[in-house]
Amino acid sequence: MTWNELKRQQVPGLTPDDRKNFTEYKKYVTNQWIRTIRPAELNVAFCQRRTNNDCKNFNRLLNQRTRVAHPACISYAKVVADQLTKAATEITTLAQGNPVRRDYKNMFQEKEVKVSWWQRHISAY
Repeated sequence: MTWNELKRQQVPGLTPDDRKNFTEYKKYVTNQWIRTIRPAELNVAFCQRRTNNDCKNFNRLLNQRTRVAHPACISYAKVVADQLTKAATEITTLAQGNPVRRDYKNMFQEKEVKVSWWQRHISAY
């Protein structure tokens, strides 16, 4: 079913409030997505990059390197600077036609396990 068919269709079994909400939703999708972003742009089938896995991987790497949930700005900046330095080195190595080698044994070191107060006291029972 296309969007135009869905816009014209009256969905059976909706309460008046649901019908009003659905009508508002159809207006939102039409105004926000159909008119500003063409439907062809929503399809990633023939795009060279179809996922954002590289971004997710980079964020995971930064989280592993900082080792705390909310790092201080200076320590976080140091982690980002270290990663950018490594990336620049790898780009230079690749540009020279050489393979990039990574030390996977030390790349993902285990984090310290911090046991919460709750876990310590529950395990005592």
